[in-house]
Formats: sequence, structure tokens, C-alpha cells
Amino acid sequence: MALIGTLKGFGVTDIFQLISQQIKTGLLILSTSRETITVAFRDGIIQGISSDKWELDPRTEILSKGKFVNEKDLRAAIENQKKGQGNWYDYLISRGKTQRKHP
Repeated sequence: MALIGTLKGFGVTDIFQLISQQIKTGLLILSTSRETITVAFRDGIIQGISSDKWELDPRTEILSKGKFVNEKDLRAAIENQKKGQGNWYDYLISRGKTQRKHP
């Protein structure tokens, strides 16, 4: 089922909560005249986020600054993704550099 329309009257947190509670899979695309942000969900859990304004997923900065992954491994993961060989986070997980945890 596709939902298309304005978010007037709804907070973004309400939308995220609805997607999570109903265990939805798909893309939530938020757009303005200046930017488009896409959030990917699988079974109600955020799988990725992108923006036409970002060069990198902001989660990479959090992992790097928090010392959850070293810079060399993160760069290798990003290069792997740029080559079309999967997502950067799957690369890190498959090599044991980080773990996938669900709430």
C-alpha cells in the first residue's frame, strides 16, 4: 500500500512510529523544493538513509567519531559500496568490524 501526500498535522516521529509498529517495509521519501531524504525500512526497522545533499550516510561519521570502527575499515567499506558491491554497513558486518543489532 502506498501513502502519498502531505505530512501536515503529523510529526515525523509519528510517521516513524507508525511504520515501526506496523512492521512495514519500503521507502519513506521526504522532499522539499531544496532537498529529498529517503529512509529505507525493512520490517519496521530503518535499514538506510540517504539525501541528494549528502556525500556520505551520516551514520558513518557517528561510527568513526565514536571509535566503533576504524577509519581504514570505514574507507574500505565506502569504496566497496561505490564500486556497487553492496552496502557499506553489510561490508563491515561481514568482516566482523561491527555487529547488526535490533532493539
